[in-house]
Amino acid sequence: MRTSSSERTANARRAAQERWRREGDRVAATMPARQAFLRRFEDAADPEHRLPRPERRRRGRERLAAYMRGLRARRDGGAAPPMSG
Repeated sequence: MRTSSSERTANARRAAQERWRREGDRVAATMPARQAFLRRFEDAADPEHRLPRPERRRRGRERLAAYMRGLRARRDGGAAPPMSG
């Protein structure tokens, strides 16, 4: 018997809720994903990794902030600011 789209959605939500209910440390569980997300912006700021780590991290955080500002602008109906690098 095939399940409907709404049944699959409900099953997935239950599974996600169960997974997070069992998780003792949610911050630690999501740390690898958050680090990878930030690394994406650091790599865009310094693709050849020539800058010192603190400077690459600072520039990556600036690019992340610009990305988030762009998301907010699009959500609010404005134009996204240009990404400079």
